[in-house]
Amino acid sequence: MMKFTAFTIKQKLILAMVLAVLASTLLVGMISQQQARQIVEQRLLRVELPATLQQIRNTIDKEVALMQSAAEQLATSRFIAAHYHDQRTADDEAAIVAQLNDVKQQYHLLDASVADRSTGDYWNQNGFLRRLTPQQDGWFYQSPKVVRRKLSVFQEDNGEVKLFVNYQQLHGKGMAGLSKSMDEMVRFINQFKLEQTGFVFLVDAKGHVQLHRDGTVMGKRDLSDLYGQSTAQALLQKNDFNLRQVDRDGQAILLATSYIPAMTGTL
Repeated sequence: MMKFTAFTIKQKLILAMVLAVLASTLLVGMISQQQARQIVEQRLLRVELPATLQQIRNTIDKEVALMQSAAEQLATSRFIAAHYHDQRTADDEAAIVAQLNDVKQQYHLLDASVADRSTGDYWNQNGFLRRLTPQQDGWFYQSPKVVRRKLSVFQEDNGEVKLFVNYQQLHGKGMAGLSKSMDEMVRFINQFKLEQTGFVFLVDAKGHVQLHRDGTVMGKRDLSDLYGQSTAQALLQKNDFNLRQVDRDGQAILLATSYIPAMTGTL
């Protein structure tokens, strides 16, 4: 093998030029690859991920806001309130039930109910049920100045997830409650796959997990348990998009959230 010192000056210059070209080509390739990776990451984090979350957020917000509006309209209905009186007749009962069935059908609900706040008399779409009591119905007897609207998510033993929306008048006799299956919303959320392992779940304003693909997490854990207090606080900010990175079991995890105004919760 020829030693470098045995090369002529011309050969040394040619070799140096070849090495310089190879080095510059390699450097340009590495820089281009790094820049391409950065562009992809920035597009994912600044465009695709926020857009996906906000698309889901807007769909959920619209559906929940519609239910809240329906509950408020039902609670403040003068037509129904006109049938709240001591000499209520069978015709009054029938009118209330007919209105509840109309609302149930219009909004594809599981149940629609109303109550007379002055007496506690309570109906759903099947008829008069009972008179509410402070022992069984604590929320109903709280001051409406403290709690006018209540929204909750509940999972039945059979796995069905339901959304409940209640509304009380600030001044008046009306209260209404609506419930709707969230199975369609669950399917809607679960259809979104973020990259290879990413998924979407729903928490309330305090970070409690409302919807999650893992049944051991849903309704039992919160963001603080899962990712730490400081991360939870950052992710629960009422912004269109929040982003944090955490290390879990030696693996970097990206967490992104989007605030849902109607649910006072977060994706």
